[in-house]
Amino acid sequence: MATYVNSKILDKFTVDYEPPEQKFISDEILTKVPVAEVSGRYAIFQRLPSKPSDDIIGHKSSTPQLETGRIKTEGTFACEVRGHKDLINDEEAKVYRNFMDLAKDTSYALKKQLLINREQAIAALIAAGSYSATPSVKWDAASAVVIEKNIRDAIAAFENQSGVIANTMIIPKQVWDVVVMDGTMRNIWLLVPGRSDQNIKLSSLMKLLFDNFTKILIPNARYDTTKKGKTESLSRIWTDTVSLLYTVPQGTSKTFTWASKFERQAWKTKNWANEDPEGTWIKLSYEEDRKQVCATALYNLTDVLT
Repeated sequence: MATYVNSKILDKFTVDYEPPEQKFISDEILTKVPVAEVSGRYAIFQRLPSKPSDDIIGHKSSTPQLETGRIKTEGTFACEVRGHKDLINDEEAKVYRNFMDLAKDTSYALKKQLLINREQAIAALIAAGSYSATPSVKWDAASAVVIEKNIRDAIAAFENQSGVIANTMIIPKQVWDVVVMDGTMRNIWLLVPGRSDQNIKLSSLMKLLFDNFTKILIPNARYDTTKKGKTESLSRIWTDTVSLLYTVPQGTSKTFTWASKFERQAWKTKNWANEDPEGTWIKLSYEEDRKQVCATALYNLTDVLT
C-alpha cells in the first residue's frame, strides 16, 4: 500500500536543498523572470543604451517617446516542463520508520540530477560566447601579474563591447586552485587589511582587488561520463575558462542582463501510488526556458591553464 506525504512540505525541503558536495551556479547567473504564460516575447539587447535624448516637453507638444532599452530585436521564449521520477518500493519503505525521510532523500537525488542537466546546458551556452581572448602565458605557468592583467584587460574589453561593467566572474574550481596558490597573488592578499582574520574567504578578497564584481563564483560540479552499470568516471562541467558576465537576480522581459530564466513553475513535487510493484512514485519537476538576452554581456578568457 502506497504511503503519501504532504507535497507542499516536500516542496519546501526540495527548494532549500543544495547538494553539499557540489557547487551549482546556474541559478546565480540567470536573471529570474516569473511568467504566467507558456510562451512570450522578450527584448534582445546589443549593448546597454546610453545615447543622449531630447527630453524637452513643449508648450503644445506631447511628451517625447523613448524606447526604453532601445530594443533592436525581440526573441521568443517557450517554457518546457522538465523533471524526473523514482519509485519507493513498499518493501523498501517498511525498513524505515519515517517515510518522509525516504521521500526527501529520493527528491534530493532527483533534484541533483536535474541540477546537473541545467548546469551543463548553461555552461555550454557560456562556452559558446562570441567574445573571448586566450592568454598566451598560462596561469599555471605565470605570476599573478599576468593573471591580474588578463582579468583587467577582460574587464576593459567587456565594458567596451557591452556598455556596462561586468559584475559577475566565474572561476572554475581547478582554475581557482591555481590562482590561490600563485605566489604573487598570495603576497597581494597579505597586504589586505584584516587578512589576519582567517575567516575571510579569498574570493571576498578578489572583490577588493577587482571592485566591480559583486559575485565571484567558483563552481565544481561534475557529471558521470560512463554508460549505465559501469564504474563512475567524473568530468568537470566547467572547464578552464574564466567568464565575465553582467546579470541581475530578478527582472522582466525588458531587463538588461546576459541571460534570463523564464520561470512558469518552480520546483514542484508530486507523489502517487503504484500497483505493481506496490509503492509510491516521487516526481520532481519545474517549467522554464533559458534565453540569452545580450550576447555582448559575456566575455570569456579561454584555456587559461596548460
